[in-house]
Amino acid sequence: MNFIQKELSHFLSLSQKARDLLVSYLYFGTTYPLIGTFMNAFIWRKQGDIVSLAFYNIGETTMLPLIFYFNGYLLKKFKITHLYFFGAILTALIPITIVFFPTTTALSYLVFGLLFGVGYGMYWANRNYLTYKETTSHNRDYFLGLNFSFNTLTGIFIPLIIGWFIYFVPFKGYQISMLFAFVLLLLAGLKIVKDEHRSPEISHVVITKTTARWWKIRGLVTSIGLIEGISLFFPTLLILTKLGAENVLGSFSSFLYLVSACLIYYYGRKAKVHHQKPVLLITVLSGLVATIIFGWFFNSWATVIYLAVNYLTIEFMWLTAGPITMNIMDEEKLTAGHNIYALIFDQELFLDLGRMISFGVLFVIIACFGQQAALRFSPVFVYLLQLMLLIRLKE
Repeated sequence: MNFIQKELSHFLSLSQKARDLLVSYLYFGTTYPLIGTFMNAFIWRKQGDIVSLAFYNIGETTMLPLIFYFNGYLLKKFKITHLYFFGAILTALIPITIVFFPTTTALSYLVFGLLFGVGYGMYWANRNYLTYKETTSHNRDYFLGLNFSFNTLTGIFIPLIIGWFIYFVPFKGYQISMLFAFVLLLLAGLKIVKDEHRSPEISHVVITKTTARWWKIRGLVTSIGLIEGISLFFPTLLILTKLGAENVLGSFSSFLYLVSACLIYYYGRKAKVHHQKPVLLITVLSGLVATIIFGWFFNSWATVIYLAVNYLTIEFMWLTAGPITMNIMDEEKLTAGHNIYALIFDQELFLDLGRMISFGVLFVIIACFGQQAALRFSPVFVYLLQLMLLIRLKE
């Protein structure tokens, strides 16, 4: 009982707006396995090749920095809460269109990916600013830890239920699941529309003068983008090709969410600022070891190890890097005169640079050695690139 009261006290110490954000993010986080994991699964089932799947995710990644840029100008005319709402709705509409009107060409999936990136970019551009605005350096670890824990707790049940549902109702299951995602994203947008959030005052969107510390943040988020790029669809692809069907995809995803929820919440509650860099280093090295095991053995148990560690790697990279980047934003705002939205856009630009480099590695290996080699060795190469970049930043 004391534990519950203590945790409730921590939650209530956040502002009302911050608590509303967490509820909205919970709705969105519940949909992520649907519009992410199972959307990729649907494309793979319809097409059966890596190229179509990669094109869809490349389209999304290409649009993100462009939408972040234009969103900066839209904020001068529209309320941030309205743009957040519109981004959430558009994010839901594209997956619905794909499952109800499936296409058969890789180019079509590229176009769908571009359209999905419009909504996704608008949602995240405004979400990132709202998260920064409603948190401080003292409560960001807790806020992000709680957010990740909420997402992972819902992720324990949603992939399990949806995976088995689709397994027994193959095509209609995808359609019903995407309609469910639409309802949740509608609720996510409505939760924030009613709040009074002031739109940022934006004097410029592009940073022209860069400090040395901000260059390190650029390098850090680029390194995360390297891992995030192929991880947008690789886990789904590996589970479906090496471990089983949608029921296995959902069950295994739920297991990962369960483990992640416990670890992330514990870190969020206990972590101090000085823990961030050591945990980030341990996370990266763990991911590299897992990819080497996967590439060397390339069997079912090596796939399980890679998928489990890779999932936790991405979660902990953001959990540790998120507060670091926001705290540096505070310093940049005070000493370099940059507005926060320009820093958010710049961060997204270099994050997507890392993602595109990751896709580039994948396509080079496909072109030279084929799809099987790309499945086996792409993760090893991107983790090595990440480690080399982080070593360079340390120097």
